[in-house]
Amino acid sequence: MPKKILMVDDEEEILESMYAVLETQGYALVSANDGTEALEKAKEEKPDLIISDVVLPKMTGYDVIKELQALGGELSQIPVIIMSGKPSMKEAFHLFADPKRHYFLSKPFLLDDLIAMVEKLIGKA
Repeated sequence: MPKKILMVDDEEEILESMYAVLETQGYALVSANDGTEALEKAKEEKPDLIISDVVLPKMTGYDVIKELQALGGELSQIPVIIMSGKPSMKEAFHLFADPKRHYFLSKPFLLDDLIAMVEKLIGKA
């Protein structure tokens, strides 16, 4: 069974780009457009990895991480790649991130860099 990735972004173009690339790599993909939807889908789908923008409607990507950590159990162990084009977001990320499970990817990024990070975290599909 392929490994499952939850992709979260409110920009459809970014979701479509990631979807096109990660699907060709063989991953099973689920998407969400805001933080609240991301949290619900994480609970339902139990993905192997979450890739999320920081700035989202309803709940930030950081809030999603904090909520997953508060839930404990397997949900708190899901690795998360947080993306942002704002350098100040990276500084805030380090205030609460667990370096064993949380990773930061600056936008814009090369899709090859995304694939390499995904494979490093959860292996090939």
